[in-house]
Amino acid sequence: MQCSNNLKQIGIAFHNYIDKNANFMPPQFNYRGAVVNPPSTFFSSILPGMEQNAVYDAIYGSPDTIAAGDSQAPRTTKPWQAPCVAAYRTEIAPFLCPSDGNNKRPTTLAPGRINYRLCQGDWPAGGNAASEDWRGIASGQVRGKLSLVSDGTSNTALCSERNCGGGQPNDKKSGIHNVSGVFGGTNNRLINPQICLTTDVSGNQILNGVTDTNPGDNGVTMHDGFVNNASGYAWIDGESYFITFHTVLPPNSPSCSEAATGVQNSRNLVSASSSHSGGVNLVMCDGSVKFVSETVDCGSQLNQPPGGTTAAPVTPTNNSRYGVWGAIGTPAGKESKSL
Repeated sequence: MQCSNNLKQIGIAFHNYIDKNANFMPPQFNYRGAVVNPPSTFFSSILPGMEQNAVYDAIYGSPDTIAAGDSQAPRTTKPWQAPCVAAYRTEIAPFLCPSDGNNKRPTTLAPGRINYRLCQGDWPAGGNAASEDWRGIASGQVRGKLSLVSDGTSNTALCSERNCGGGQPNDKKSGIHNVSGVFGGTNNRLINPQICLTTDVSGNQILNGVTDTNPGDNGVTMHDGFVNNASGYAWIDGESYFITFHTVLPPNSPSCSEAATGVQNSRNLVSASSSHSGGVNLVMCDGSVKFVSETVDCGSQLNQPPGGTTAAPVTPTNNSRYGVWGAIGTPAGKESKSL
């Protein structure tokens, strides 16, 4: 019930944001390599609607100094200065599911973790082409209007959940696994999700790419303290591994990456997961919350790419090949399937 309430709050905050801005947010913007603005994600943008105004103001304000103890030098612009970084390290209670015992920060330098994820639909977007970005409400770098959700807001997923990584080896509910054959063709597009679904997750979990002290990224060591598994490691990091999921494989299925040695800036097929019995909670774009079973219909074409061919982009208006679950993830697939 608490998890369902958290997602309800996220749905309300989403609509409050749209009422003021007339559009919705991509999963990330101005993050890696950005120097002009603080890194922002869907979740940082809705903080006022979550009654987290102080954290929001610290991120989007203009502090002038870096606190002692942050190891990197100040930058010429101000996104990573001390009040902002301290805000990123805040644990936001409505971002944490009480059933997940691994969602607490491992160190005081670590950013706040998160169990909730924005929907990228049935296409693990990794390119910049608009035709590849618009398969879920989380549309890459594109900011869209809710009116573009032509399948109906009550039929389109906004956010679900995923367990945070706690360092357990080969945990399919929180780990990302390197499995050959899931991605391929031009630009390593998703070609065969069935391989990920049926993989033996033992021995192939990706464990690196989780400690980031590169001043080109952040200017301070805000990512310190992460070992083994970074799933859900920061509500301020908008990469697909950290705050998005895909409606391809059923809840609590394995998740897979195209990368053999890391997950950042790579295509990842991320399944929703939880410690609830038998499925996950999901908030729709109209703000309603539903429970989705592990047995949700995912169609009979999980051995096929989501649409088009491996050499062509997936267009926004293709029907999903992945049953009711895939249809729920796509806002403009010309489908009216409901859970």
